[in-house]
Amino acid sequence: MTSKGHRYVIFTLSESGKRIGKYLISKGHSVTFFISSSDIQTIDELGFGTLKDHLFFYHSLSDSRVISALNDAPPDYILSATFNQKLSQSIINTARINAFNFHPSLLPKYRGPYPQFYVIKNGDTHTGLSVHTLTEKWDSGDIVAQLSFEVRPTETASSLNIQTENGIPHLMDQLYPKLQSETFDTTPQTGSDYYPRPSMADTKINWSQSAITCETLIRAGNCFYPAHTNFKGTTIKIHESRITTQSISSGHFKIDGHQLLIGTADHALAIECIETRYGLYSTQQFLSKFNFSDGQSGSLN
Repeated sequence: MTSKGHRYVIFTLSESGKRIGKYLISKGHSVTFFISSSDIQTIDELGFGTLKDHLFFYHSLSDSRVISALNDAPPDYILSATFNQKLSQSIINTARINAFNFHPSLLPKYRGPYPQFYVIKNGDTHTGLSVHTLTEKWDSGDIVAQLSFEVRPTETASSLNIQTENGIPHLMDQLYPKLQSETFDTTPQTGSDYYPRPSMADTKINWSQSAITCETLIRAGNCFYPAHTNFKGTTIKIHESRITTQSISSGHFKIDGHQLLIGTADHALAIECIETRYGLYSTQQFLSKFNFSDGQSGSLN
């Protein structure tokens, strides 16, 4: 095992990428975060403000400054973490040892930009993190390391994202000896399932389905791709709900004791957090602001 520190370049602007970089910095390595100049205004908000000595800003990945900077100080490793742009082979090739991507699912399952939505929507009980070699094909390189964790019954996409971020140090503990020794046992990926960003069609609630199906979709969408429905001629987004024992005709609503209940194929859902074009509301705030009265009922449309 080499004792010298390595030079790392990380393409990211995410909490996961920041945690990877801070882990490596704590081990004495040189780390530079490559960040788009369009994100300069958000670096403090995202927690990169204390890492300003480690930041390199570029206008676009095709910017000649990117390749020049990488060639002038060749990195031993290039890492990508929750990065929404594809790195070209010319960038990948500047890594002296290897280039890896951190992906928030157990590959080869759920390749694509936002697997948390599909993990919850499809009822998976476990998911995790994968590190794979970077290639020009999205999320398809050989797997180098993985970390698995439980998907809890009340999980939302947001809380699953936090679980993923919290898993980074544990995954790095597994990966770090390999990075230091510069040797990797890899597992080729098989299968080809790729999941694009959830569309409006993917997140539209079908109230003729069961309560658990509707509630699961709402948890899957919270909060980046929220589930939505038509409510009295206006589209609303629903971030939180719970299943009740009450029965209401599917696609109908009822105001009962300051609760907004919506019927499914079996049990009604109590809606607990709503987003309109005016902002986010608790149910009580929503009902008050838009002048709904207790006992009111009707069709969603």
